[in-house]
Amino acid sequence: MSNPLVEPLLAHLLDAFPPERDYAPEEVARAPMPPMVAHFLAQRVQGRMARAVERLREDVASWCATDHPEVREATSGLAGVLVRHARIPRTAWEALLREAVAYVTDYLVRPVDTLVRFVFQEGDGPLPAHVVTRRLGHFAAYPYLRAAVEAYVERKGPDAIDRPRLAELLSRVDRQMTEGYEADQWLTLLEPLLRLGGSAGVPVDLLQAFFAKKGARDLAARLEAAARGGTSRLGAEALHRLLAGRDVPPPAAPPVASASPAATSSGEAVVPLWKKFMAAPPAPSPVAPAADPGAVPLWMRFRASAGAGDADLPALERAILGEHGHLDRDRYIKQLFSGSAEAYERVLRRLYAAPSWAQASQIIAQDVFKAHQVNIYSPTAIAFTNAVEARYRGGEPD
Repeated sequence: MSNPLVEPLLAHLLDAFPPERDYAPEEVARAPMPPMVAHFLAQRVQGRMARAVERLREDVASWCATDHPEVREATSGLAGVLVRHARIPRTAWEALLREAVAYVTDYLVRPVDTLVRFVFQEGDGPLPAHVVTRRLGHFAAYPYLRAAVEAYVERKGPDAIDRPRLAELLSRVDRQMTEGYEADQWLTLLEPLLRLGGSAGVPVDLLQAFFAKKGARDLAARLEAAARGGTSRLGAEALHRLLAGRDVPPPAAPPVASASPAATSSGEAVVPLWKKFMAAPPAPSPVAPAADPGAVPLWMRFRASAGAGDADLPALERAILGEHGHLDRDRYIKQLFSGSAEAYERVLRRLYAAPSWAQASQIIAQDVFKAHQVNIYSPTAIAFTNAVEARYRGGEPD
């Protein structure tokens, strides 16, 4: 089934970001670019830079001790430098933007099918577990899906995951997570899709597919009945009434060409998704020690042997956010920590002691997103999360 949201959104974004020049990822992480699309683009750029570094390692493998800690540290740092100075060339911009819009809009409707299709682009696998989780990271919405896979990898420790296993795991988690949802909870989960639908609302057939994939047959049937009655699109308020079992309102107004994709039909903010995500966080488990100490980055080995102690703020920022993390200090404090420098430093000290990304992600969700009512899809929230995660992922190629 084609997604009717793709072409209007793509045209809107190409008008705002024409393919007349190169773009740095941070240049397009602003309105009217949906944060989830900007996130996908940034992940694509990071993956390309990581693969470039991996090819460099392979090219010099016979001439250099690539497993030496100093070499590992240098190549890891190189990946970060390349990402900070990356550009999406104008010749690739339209195709990459189309890919991002198509995948993100499909994901918001059929997340499990889209994740499996995206992860296993080359076949049914199996793929290394770290490649699977890295590719899942291209999608910012519905974070419980990726969290479930990461928890599975940490708990079971598989070297690889194949297509059937990933599909079964994601389908089970997606249905369990939404079982027994009430209208308010469904609306929270649908926030990203409703924002893309804008003032025109979301096509009913997409909403029907969304609920059918989650096993919510009664709600899918209500939407089918609404479509038979002439309703083609639903906004947030109309959808809430339908989910709550009230009469279906008149059809939504036809799309307005100049409408911003970021607006909801009611103009009201939808409850942030982290509230549901935090309702059932995955139990954190420490990462098992690496068999080869040289395989662990120097920064992580140092941190494991020493607490934050009296480390000053710049040192914490370098350890947690990267070499240039301090440059974003004011932005993070203002937009993520309600202007509190003390809260910012307190969270960095907690992150410094977190032994795994699973624990670090829960600290971010609880002490940043929840505590300060942060929109997890904002460019600043995504940038902060990516910076912290990079210290654990080490710039893995996808």
